Amino acid sequence: MIKKALVLFFYLVFIIYSLEILTTVFLIKENTVVNVSNKRETLAKKSDIEIDNRPYIKVFNELVKTNDLRHEFRLNISSLDAYKSVITNLKLIPLKGPINSNSLGQYSNENGNYKIYKNDKYGFRNDNKIYDKKIVNLIIGDSFAEGLPLEQNKNVSSILIEKFNLNTANFGVAGTSLISYYAVFKEYVKQIKPDNVILFYYEGNDFLMLNSEKNSFLSKYLKKDFTQNLIKKNYEVNKSLKILENYTQSRYNILMDQEFEKEKNFFNKERMVDFLEIQNLRGILNIDLSVPDYSMETNLFKKIIRNINEQTQEWGGEFILVYVPSWGRYNDKYKFEGNNAKYIFDLKNSLISYLKENSIEYVDLDKEFTKSNNPSKYYNFDFYGHFNDEGYMLLSELINSKLN
Repeated sequence: MIKKALVLFFYLVFIIYSLEILTTVFLIKENTVVNVSNKRETLAKKSDIEIDNRPYIKVFNELVKTNDLRHEFRLNISSLDAYKSVITNLKLIPLKGPINSNSLGQYSNENGNYKIYKNDKYGFRNDNKIYDKKIVNLIIGDSFAEGLPLEQNKNVSSILIEKFNLNTANFGVAGTSLISYYAVFKEYVKQIKPDNVILFYYEGNDFLMLNSEKNSFLSKYLKKDFTQNLIKKNYEVNKSLKILENYTQSRYNILMDQEFEKEKNFFNKERMVDFLEIQNLRGILNIDLSVPDYSMETNLFKKIIRNINEQTQEWGGEFILVYVPSWGRYNDKYKFEGNNAKYIFDLKNSLISYLKENSIEYVDLDKEFTKSNNPSKYYNFDFYGHFNDEGYMLLSELINSKLN
């Protein structure tokens, strides 16, 4: 009897892991950076658009011959790791750059060609003329706040300026989460004191990145009085940025190759752990064997939102949170958002409830998208990634309505 039970057990284990191998191979084929890019390129061709898939550094080296360009820098989890040896020796650690220069958007080719962006005196995507008068709105957040991958005049801040005559500053930093937003708030927003602080919360990764930011240099910003006084130290910030740019130039090819090799390598550490935990099969069957404990992240999220709201009110300003939905919400929730997707999407209701309980204004972009029969139409090529012109325009109109 025991022997039969053991045989049955091993057969069951064999079948489960065989299915996991099949699903893993299929999902890896679909989900790697390389293959997502290939699928996007195929969709683009159907719209008669050619994606410039050349490596960023190759395009930069070509354009810098005829354009005054500097490398972009963003302080996020990726750069803290890649630039570790350089950052530890800097007197000041910038949040974004370059300053008063044009830069080539590293990920701006998502919808076709690479774009050149203008960066202001603080290193953010603005024209310095916005500082000639009162800043009405100031946007903080990640790549959606920056407006990737569109031209600079098509991001939300530019639309609010041009279409609605609302002087708006864009202080978005791609690849970041809430602690980074709080860092930008403490270094710049509190000194500028806009009428409205608008925070873009992207459900796709903002919450999941909180723990990584909490265990990095950025955690210093959670201390009540910590600041580097970056807004008053432009000369020193620029010196640090130039050191970082030199490192970027010399190392970018290697860093890019490593990232793509990691995606091509089936047997990397992360995939082996997922395999042993049968993560892909559980995701497809919607089987959650363990309840994720995100209580610490939830409390930290609430603390940061509360701090920004209260500190904005101290100068008579208003805080508004914009809930930015991921493409995965309307399509395959597991394939592109990871195995925590269901929890993250379900988390929305509790986050919105928290905003209501604390009388914090918000814009629910997901609610607006679902009014459409095809929410994917607001994303480039109806596919995973950032918004297209229509998506950013709708968001701008919703923010304007909320402000009014």
